[in-house]
Amino acid sequence: VNIDRVERIIGYSKITAIPETSDYVLGMINYQDSILPIVDLSRRFYPGGTHHGEECKILVIALDGYKVGLLVDSVEEIASIDEERIETPSSVIEGISPEYITGLIKDGEDIIIYLNVDKIFQNEKEAELINIQEG
Repeated sequence: VNIDRVERIIGYSKITAIPETSDYVLGMINYQDSILPIVDLSRRFYPGGTHHGEECKILVIALDGYKVGLLVDSVEEIASIDEERIETPSSVIEGISPEYITGLIKDGEDIIIYLNVDKIFQNEKEAELINIQEG
């Protein structure tokens, strides 16, 4: 995720479930006196989702006019990546549509998927999150 989109990284806190939302929308938390919808990106793309333990973090992402919290397993590091290190995916990554991927970054033995959060939360997904935030 582009760090320019991340407003803050916060620890996991109790999430209040919201009925009749997509299964990847875990619910909401109180964040700076407003409602912050929480999305499990793992559940959005893969069955099972994120394990909700002490290591979990919530990335507060600023999108066009609203904010969303992304539940992640952990935050290992925050790093600047040179544009030339970002490679176009040569094939489809299982579970993730190519339109959601800005690129791939090789980091030693690891490959980091660089997600385009703007694309992930377009259209009906965006409308659902805005409705939650507006109450």
